[in-house]
Amino acid sequence: MRLRLNPYSSRTQQMVSTALIAAFLFTIYVPTFLLLLVTREGDGWAKPFAAMGLYSLAGFFWARWLFLRAQEASVGLLHDVIVIRQRRKPFE
Repeated sequence: MRLRLNPYSSRTQQMVSTALIAAFLFTIYVPTFLLLLVTREGDGWAKPFAAMGLYSLAGFFWARWLFLRAQEASVGLLHDVIVIRQRRKPFE
C-alpha cells in the first residue's frame, strides 16, 4: 500500500492552479480596465481616484462577505462538524 502525503489528486491541483492564475490576472486586468474607462485626456485625477476608491471598498466588503461564509465550505473538506457557540452580549 502506497502512502499518499497529498490527499488531493493532480487534477485537483491543476484546477486550483488554474483558478489562482485566473484570480491573479483579474486583479491586474479589472483595475486597469476600470482606469481606462474612467480616465480621459484633460480630466483631473478626481475620477480615477474615486473609481479606485470605490473598487477598493467593494473588494474589501466582498472579501469580508466571503470570509464570514468560509466556515461552511470547510466542513465538507474536513468531513467533520464545526460547532461555533453563540457569542454572549458583553456585560449581561
